[in-house]
Amino acid sequence: MKSSTEKPPSPTTGLMTRTHSRLRSLIAEASEQIGRVAVAENRTDELVDALLTVAADLDLEATLRSIVASAVTLTDARYGALGVWNADRTFAAFIHQGIGEDTQARIGALPIGRGLLGLVAETPGVVRLDNLTHHNSFIGFPPHHPPMASFLGCQIRAGDEVFGSLYLAEKNGRGPFTEDDENMVRTVALSAAIAIDHARVHAEAHSQLEWTEATRDALTQLMTGVEVGQVLSTIARNLVRLTSADTVIVAQPLDTEQPCEAVSEVAIAAIAGNGGSMSNGQTFSVDLSLPGPAFAIADPMSEHSASLEGYVSVFGASGPAMVVPLNTDQSIFGVVLLSRTEGSTPFTQETLVSSAKYADQVALGLSMAAEVQRSRNLEVMADRERIARVLHDHVIQRIFAAGMSLHGTLQRAQSPTVQRRLTETVNDLQDIIQEIRTTIFDLQPDGHESTRLRQRIHEVIDQQTRDYAGRTFVRMSGPLSVVEPRLADNAVAVVREGVSNAVRYASPDTITVIVSLDDNLVIEVSDDGVGMGDDVTPGGLINLRDRARDLGGDLIFTPRTAGSGVMLKWWVPLDP
Repeated sequence: MKSSTEKPPSPTTGLMTRTHSRLRSLIAEASEQIGRVAVAENRTDELVDALLTVAADLDLEATLRSIVASAVTLTDARYGALGVWNADRTFAAFIHQGIGEDTQARIGALPIGRGLLGLVAETPGVVRLDNLTHHNSFIGFPPHHPPMASFLGCQIRAGDEVFGSLYLAEKNGRGPFTEDDENMVRTVALSAAIAIDHARVHAEAHSQLEWTEATRDALTQLMTGVEVGQVLSTIARNLVRLTSADTVIVAQPLDTEQPCEAVSEVAIAAIAGNGGSMSNGQTFSVDLSLPGPAFAIADPMSEHSASLEGYVSVFGASGPAMVVPLNTDQSIFGVVLLSRTEGSTPFTQETLVSSAKYADQVALGLSMAAEVQRSRNLEVMADRERIARVLHDHVIQRIFAAGMSLHGTLQRAQSPTVQRRLTETVNDLQDIIQEIRTTIFDLQPDGHESTRLRQRIHEVIDQQTRDYAGRTFVRMSGPLSVVEPRLADNAVAVVREGVSNAVRYASPDTITVIVSLDDNLVIEVSDDGVGMGDDVTPGGLINLRDRARDLGGDLIFTPRTAGSGVMLKWWVPLDP
């Protein structure tokens, strides 16, 4: 009889025992299927332990490394590797063991899957060679690669899909690999395919959850009124994390209401990762000769697309890249460029599809947020009209009546001092009436283009000063409704360049923007900072000056006073 103090077997122990038993059965079944002798009895436990290690982790990369390590141990090989295949039969990943980091650094780039490595992917069985250098498919070793002779290679299949290939080289003891080694590798590959499939399902589920959470976060920000520029920055950061991109750039047309064929310039609205010398607000010309639509691409593009070259050249990407549209059927919000450094692993088709779906959802959210904002703007305009009517019908009339009363009193006053003070007060009241009338004029929705231009100027200032800790003063006056669209685009570009330069180079406490319109459209951007350094090339200012001169105006860029910042003044006649 067992002692009453002896503990019963734990559920985990029972599970492990049943798992060992099941694996023994699977090994026997696999051996029967391949028509080979099963693993020698004295190595069955060793194989079971190895396969348990392979199946213990749901992380895909950890699973791949476990497969390589187990195969190396079971076959007593010095070197092992596992290549994961792309659809074009190049390696998407290459996990290796046995070659040290220093040696790998001297060798350089990892193999891409040609020669003998590629042969294994095309061979359903096991490729076993006593000396791989004698095979017709051998194409040589790169410099600094260690010598190898004995070789064993096998496909890793998940159903009909060849997921990858397992490679072993240089059996310890200098002897060739044996038939038992071949059977070991077959069994490892069979079980590895199951483990890989489980890990891939887990990875895909986890990835889908991350994409869903990123979409939810962006939409929540948009629906709660977070500024669009801040949301675009969040989107860029999420894409860096989710796609392992080194740089993500969100570029928008200067006027998102333009038709795609009319877009000639885009500006960086958000950037994440290693943006190099690029920054928010930086503008780029769009090559209208690019294949397909000039700006609003209908489908996502990878580095294999001929249409992508123009976008990549615009933003200076040198490695793998892809572009996804940030549009809906009704609205153009821009494009997103994702890139990796030169020599990096290309983006997969799955990453391209996931990024495009994410961008589609975000674009829909942007469209909904824009509709909400338009509704709010209508409410604000209604309030402004009401306030303007009150100011005009009541406040101005009462001030005017008070002024007339004082003017009558002025006629009866005897004291020069009283007369002077009454005159000053009457003049002040006239000034107040004029200021109120100007305010009424600004409050009234005097046309779509006026409202749109004012809104665009405020938007671009908000965008450029997003990370600016100082103060910004904006004053606009005049009938902006008469500014035609092309001139409005130029005005927005001037404000963007002026404010961007002040924020990036001048470190000011205060930035002032004044937009006025009478016979001329005049834009002044001034600051109290340290100015632009001598090493800064004002390419944007030169472009703005050329635009002004083409329209009969000019640009002046001068220090305000010694040591107190600079002033940009850009003007063009309303009717050139």
